[in-house]
Amino acid sequence: MDEITFQVSRDEESGWLIASWDAPNGSGGITTQGQDLRDLQAQVVDAVAAHFDDDESPQRIRPQTSQNDVCATHQAGHFSGCYTRNAGRNHR
Repeated sequence: MDEITFQVSRDEESGWLIASWDAPNGSGGITTQGQDLRDLQAQVVDAVAAHFDDDESPQRIRPQTSQNDVCATHQAGHFSGCYTRNAGRNHR
């Protein structure tokens, strides 16, 4: 698999970031969370490694957010910036 896209959102109550991916064939998926972007990145990379066999692991992991969020994508499961625009403040 070349790439998977995680939907990333912020839990309004806790402020934690949540990332989820649904397998295209409906055979499950991955959901994980992190207190901040660095923690979420580590959790996503660990969850992907646990979900896929080594030869099936995606080359890229892309975070996708609502139009009020901005995320950067890097290869091999690393993404460096996710900013949520909320009431004039940027959360990282």
